[in-house]
Amino acid sequence: MSWLQRLRAILAKTRKYSSFWEWPDKEVKERGIVRDWIAATAQNELTGVASTDRDPPDCIAHDGDGGTVGIEVTELVDQRAVEMNERATCLEDRVYCAWTLQSVTERIEEIIRHKDSKAVHGGPYARLVLVIHCDEPIVVSPCFPLDALGQHVFSQPERITEVYLLLSYRPDPPRQGYYPCVRFRLGKGEDESQLDGQP
Repeated sequence: MSWLQRLRAILAKTRKYSSFWEWPDKEVKERGIVRDWIAATAQNELTGVASTDRDPPDCIAHDGDGGTVGIEVTELVDQRAVEMNERATCLEDRVYCAWTLQSVTERIEEIIRHKDSKAVHGGPYARLVLVIHCDEPIVVSPCFPLDALGQHVFSQPERITEVYLLLSYRPDPPRQGYYPCVRFRLGKGEDESQLDGQP
């Protein structure tokens, strides 16, 4: 099979909706997302990205102090929209999820709780990071209030130490070649003063 035939076979298996990071090989996909996250956050001290034998976490990397960083990768996507677009036979049948700031915030809270409830394998980890990647058309559009989402204080997980949202593309403002990435604020509730150690 030629490289062109292999490429066509891969593209034929790619889903039709929110497919920026889609790749048939799950481990290759996850490592690629982790490398994009490292580049987007300029964490150049993280090296040696590798898949783990048992997840979570999906990947590990090593920091500048020799510590191991566990990185769990997951997606923010509307599964119903994925399924409906797979059945679409023409462009007129395509659908998009009408995400709002509230629905995205609630979904991310669910993702954090779900991922934090899973037993972590390996370690010990200097940090345990959750990277949520997203190619949803509404969320990556300039109209979505990404800054407001970044100001929300999410519930403090027990195991996960950092949570990021990595977007596939956002045309403004210019991001110097990297994908937009937001690090979420984690606290013990909606009292933001607790983040600063205030009573």
